[in-house]
Amino acid sequence: MVAQLVPLSPQKIAEASRSLAAAFFDDPTSRFLLPREQSRDRWLRLIHKASLRHLLPEGHVQTIDGDEVSGVISLVPPGRYPLPTTRFLRHIVPIILRLPTGGFPLGRAVRALQAQGMIDRLHVKEPHWYVAVLGVLPERQGEGLGRALLDPPLARADRDRLPTYLETSNERNLTFYGRFGFEVVQEVSIPGGGPPVWTMLRQPVG
Repeated sequence: MVAQLVPLSPQKIAEASRSLAAAFFDDPTSRFLLPREQSRDRWLRLIHKASLRHLLPEGHVQTIDGDEVSGVISLVPPGRYPLPTTRFLRHIVPIILRLPTGGFPLGRAVRALQAQGMIDRLHVKEPHWYVAVLGVLPERQGEGLGRALLDPPLARADRDRLPTYLETSNERNLTFYGRFGFEVVQEVSIPGGGPPVWTMLRQPVG
């Protein structure tokens, strides 16, 4: 039976953020910006919770029907990137202010902003679908959930005759995304001695 994607409901944002935090816990960018393992999961949950709330109004945050939220994909439709920064700040700032200090050093926060600025500058200018987030729980990886999440959006991009764009800092993902037709556009490093980031583009098929 072919998996069906359904919109992520606001009530499941917390569950989805936990899954994404686990999926990205060992990601090179996560390890660089959040080197303290004891606080990394907490920060990743908060960041992904704010990000999901930021992306949800675009109408393309989805998970697999009938499944626990073990995998999530978030896309930005053509012409909508970059999304309003004020909307993201409205979600993330109240969360940060409620927390005790520590866990995300100021220097790392500056580097995170520098990294985001670099990513924004590299972003393709032509109309496209943007895969902002794709993550699957580590214990569920290898079951085909990533493909189940990615295939329908790519089919839509093909129907729209539009490319699809993403970034990754996990070298293993180059092979995964390559199976779908993504090709590396650029390789750059996060400022301050951070890991490499690859931008990838897939042209429509058919």
